[in-house]
Amino acid sequence: MRLLTLTLAVLVLLLSATAWGHDAIPDISPESLYSNGFEGLILDVRSAEEFAEGHVPGALNVP
Repeated sequence: MRLLTLTLAVLVLLLSATAWGHDAIPDISPESLYSNGFEGLILDVRSAEEFAEGHVPGALNVP
């Protein structure tokens, strides 16, 4: 019983420690992305129908 309690306590400490180190990823608009010199590839993984309804200019649809 003591080993189980110790194991659970260590597990809780390890899991809580990993949650503290994550920074939030900010939302960014396509306009802001391109105005800052972005030259990468944007993959849109939505369905073809959703892609046809609207997408970021230059995005590649890979459903």
